Amino acid sequence: MSQNPTSPKASDTATIAPAPARFIIQQRDIEFLVELFHCTLMTRDQILATQAFWNSIVRLNTRLRLLVSAGYLVRHTLPFYRQSVYGLGPTASAVLATALNRDIETVRRQARIGQSPQFVEHTLKIVDCKISISRAASLAQIPMLWRSERQVRHEYRVRSGSTLQTNILKPDGFLRLDVEGVHRHHFLEIDLSHRSQAAMQKTFEAYRTYQATVFAQTYEADRFLVLCVVPGERRRSHLREVATAAGASSLVRFTTYDRLFTTGPFGPIWTSPESDAPSLLF
Repeated sequence: MSQNPTSPKASDTATIAPAPARFIIQQRDIEFLVELFHCTLMTRDQILATQAFWNSIVRLNTRLRLLVSAGYLVRHTLPFYRQSVYGLGPTASAVLATALNRDIETVRRQARIGQSPQFVEHTLKIVDCKISISRAASLAQIPMLWRSERQVRHEYRVRSGSTLQTNILKPDGFLRLDVEGVHRHHFLEIDLSHRSQAAMQKTFEAYRTYQATVFAQTYEADRFLVLCVVPGERRRSHLREVATAAGASSLVRFTTYDRLFTTGPFGPIWTSPESDAPSLLF
């Protein structure tokens, strides 16, 4: 009887490694990929802080390695950051398209990340602020709704004279805090001192226009605050003048990263463009 040419010889069987187990993506993986899609980039510690079902570093590291090897994640080793940073891999596109009910090309386009160190630092700082505020809200038993820039980016048209003008609002994040039955709306601006004062003035002017035009009908609320977190007091002093020049003094509140992370968002850490006296958020 002739031997099947595709079958190994008996003498070779001991050297053949078993086939790797098929990777099965789980619901918790999908929830994590959706979170990462909205955050764009996260470090391992940030993932551990936001994903309750991975309650140990060992379990998380194991799962991250599997997700990377299966193409759902890409791990970036950055010389200017002490931890590996994780972004979405090509395999995640189809899963996210189904989970988010979007076409796959839109997901692929939106999941692209920038290459500059400033982009990475800015993105991770947004996640740090989100984690800090979320923890404080949980401890204070204040219900909080968070939305990423992708979720609240608003392109809208308003009439200016005889023409329709297209405006775009692009906050770094949005949070709604439910305090004693009242919805308090806040847009988040994470500043790293890399944007010019002229650019920041345009940003504050965009918020002023948004308040005066479509905010009420969009959010069914009368007012919002812009929470601007800055590196230090010198930058805060400069942006106070910028917010005043933009006519947005009543909308903007400032604090520093140090105050936010050490005292917490509900302490007396916020200042207005009109005063240096720190006050509570509400």
